[in-house]
Amino acid sequence: MAASFRRRLLAIAALTVLACAAAIVAILLLARATNNERTEHDRENVTREVERLGATLAAVPRAERRRREPQSRELRSGYVTAPSEANEGAFVVTAVERAASGGQLVVLEGADGDGTPVLVAASPVAGGGYVFAFQRVVAGRETRGLRVIVLALGLLSFALVIASLRTLGAVERDVSTLRTSLAALAKDLRAPVVRPMLRELGEVASGVAALAEELDGAQKERERLTTELGERERLAALGRIAAGIAHEVRNPLASMKLRADLARTSGEATPAVARDLDDIASEIGRLDRLVSDLLVVAGRRPGPQAEVDLGELVARRVALLAPWATERGVEVGTDGTALARVDADAIARAVDNLLRNAVDASAAGGRVHVSVDAHDGEARVRVVDHGAGVPSSRAGELFEPFFTTKPSGTGLGLALARAVATAHGGSLTYARDGDGTRFTLTVSAAGLPRMSNPVDSSSGRLG
Repeated sequence: MAASFRRRLLAIAALTVLACAAAIVAILLLARATNNERTEHDRENVTREVERLGATLAAVPRAERRRREPQSRELRSGYVTAPSEANEGAFVVTAVERAASGGQLVVLEGADGDGTPVLVAASPVAGGGYVFAFQRVVAGRETRGLRVIVLALGLLSFALVIASLRTLGAVERDVSTLRTSLAALAKDLRAPVVRPMLRELGEVASGVAALAEELDGAQKERERLTTELGERERLAALGRIAAGIAHEVRNPLASMKLRADLARTSGEATPAVARDLDDIASEIGRLDRLVSDLLVVAGRRPGPQAEVDLGELVARRVALLAPWATERGVEVGTDGTALARVDADAIARAVDNLLRNAVDASAAGGRVHVSVDAHDGEARVRVVDHGAGVPSSRAGELFEPFFTTKPSGTGLGLALARAVATAHGGSLTYARDGDGTRFTLTVSAAGLPRMSNPVDSSSGRLG
């Protein structure tokens, strides 16, 4: 584009210069023709003056003839008896001498001392003596005006060439800037687009920047949809696996638990066997909960929903987990309230998983705080701890099923909590603020928030 524009601009400049040159030549030829016409006119003037003066003096006796003074500033004429008497200049003397030697009218062209063109005519007079006339050939107003026009056209041509070169340089500079911005955009759509100085190219740059912004947004949306689609495909596969596991495992588990319960309550088992049967029942219950978690993560719909005070629900979960947290030397506190229409059991399981993860991540003497509020039509449950958090390189895997950093974890806790939030039209997000880790679970709010006194699991107040 730059090369084509350069060629066009140079061609326009060259054609304009040629047009100005042609106009200058035409004006110079016109000025020359005007000067020639003026010279011929002045030649006729001096010739007529010499003829008129000669005819006048021929009728006067020689003794009565006297030297004549110049008649005007432009046309000067006179009478002398010998060439040496002509004191108007050497050029006049030469003309009179040639007239004397030739015996006829002589017209000479020359220049006076300051370079001005001069026409001189000289002729012998009957009865003796010579008459002469000379006139400076001064350029008329037309000629002077043409010279001014020629000078103006020359200056205009020079200015045009300079302007064309400057414009060409500015265009090439701005095109180079725009090309650099396009090269940067090819690698990163968020790269800044430098706006060129030329208004037209600046508008192009603005359009390119707007297009790049739209493409960047479309690319992000495509990446989001691709990630969401991949997650849905994984969850769909997990759902099929979970459904198969639930079908194949739950019936045998229920039969095993029933037999263990019957054997434990029949009174025939020894105390040691009864304790073993209790352990077996507990493990069977854990396996059943694992299958239930898989079904929730795989996208099973939540159960019956009702309007629930999330502040009260969270306070109950904190109270139930407080003894376990106290054994680990971690203090758990909660405050706030918000109404939401939810499956209370599912939300309780999600909150339990968030609380357990926060307590596990906290060091002895640490503190976990849970706050509940409503904002912009959403009810929020925020769980904050001051543990080490998840390495930033693995934060993207945090909500993946079976991802865990704990040796004894199943990796379904956060995936289950997020699935519960999604099933309620909400979300679960992770953020690292300074030395704190914050998980925020949101669902659609029902009603306005009601602030209540904060409750602490250990002291009845927010620490």
